[in-house]
Amino acid sequence: MLVKEAITHGKVSLGNTKMPGSTFAICAFACITGGKLAKVKGSVCEQCNMRRLQKIRPCVDQGYKKNLFKWQVSNSSNWIAAMVFQIKRYAVDGYHRWFDSGDLQ
Repeated sequence: MLVKEAITHGKVSLGNTKMPGSTFAICAFACITGGKLAKVKGSVCEQCNMRRLQKIRPCVDQGYKKNLFKWQVSNSSNWIAAMVFQIKRYAVDGYHRWFDSGDLQ
């Protein structure tokens, strides 16, 4: 598989400065539990950094929404193969974080 082909199923990122390794982010507004907790005063999700980031950075918002869509509609075996390929390629230090912008769906 080529990188060009793999990212058609969703893009693994190396841009998370808060943890080593690669990440796979989806739209924070799609969080199942986080969406409910965002309405609860004092909850960790009320002040969600990822929602704020998506509001102020349209390119981040678009990327997260694309990943969510591709994850939801992709053929599961192709999506899995594409993610495994990207993680093996980019998570050279052995770390990978799923859904760093929200809940594990």
